[in-house]
Amino acid sequence: MGLSNPFQGQRIVLRAFEPDDADAVHSLLNHPELAGRRYLPDEFPDTTPVSTGQVRALIEKSGGGGRALNLAVASEADGALLGYASLDWWWEPLAPSLHVVIDPQHWRQGYGSECAHLLIQFAFDTLPARAVAGGCASWNEPAREFARRLGFMETGAARRAGLRRGQPFDWVRFDMLRREWEGSNNAAGR
Repeated sequence: MGLSNPFQGQRIVLRAFEPDDADAVHSLLNHPELAGRRYLPDEFPDTTPVSTGQVRALIEKSGGGGRALNLAVASEADGALLGYASLDWWWEPLAPSLHVVIDPQHWRQGYGSECAHLLIQFAFDTLPARAVAGGCASWNEPAREFARRLGFMETGAARRAGLRRGQPFDWVRFDMLRREWEGSNNAAGR
């Protein structure tokens, strides 16, 4: 029996970013539907346009290893970039943080769910993780529903964490415990 790739799904593959991804990533990060939903490192404000130079630096930095996986989400069929994802355990390997960003033209097609399942399974199979965490702005109801469908539970919020269109919003936190994942249908099929 051959080794399976933990980053290979039915329709997607999670892979390292490549220099040739820069134009597609630049377009994705500047898509108007993703303003406030990009989940970028702190040095890149989440609501302002990102330059091609910043994208190239971000791609170069993403391959640095450490305590995070920053991966391109690509179509298994043709290699087209569908989005990106991260699993970050820099703060605490017992509760890594998960973020998935899919190009709006590919929303509601199951790519985000497949990506999240691969990374959650990787976290529980590879890290000493007791939980996987995540978060989103309180105004981002599609992301909140996505997290709930995956089996995450809202665990609290940082109140008035930011402003959107002049109005304060909360940063909602989610998590899923290892035992909840192992007891779900999500883990059973893997």
